[in-house]
Amino acid sequence: MSFCDFHIDDTRIPMRAYDPEHPIAQFEDNHRVTLSSETLDGFDYPAAKALIRATQPAAANDDSHVDELHIYIMLADLRCAYD
Repeated sequence: MSFCDFHIDDTRIPMRAYDPEHPIAQFEDNHRVTLSSETLDGFDYPAAKALIRATQPAAANDDSHVDELHIYIMLADLRCAYD
């Protein structure tokens, strides 16, 4: 278990590498684009939300997409963020 791993009951909460010098778009995976992001106030740690559009690979010949709402809790000292 790394220092950034986090579990609730037996469920692992996804953790991402985080560089505080880069924008929230650093969390985009393949075939994803950040539509909007904003900082959230009122948390003990820096937090942000992002609306990310997930699309199919071009080879799929499928132009459908899914918009995903992500909430990130960012631990700059540990260089990780929970999604």
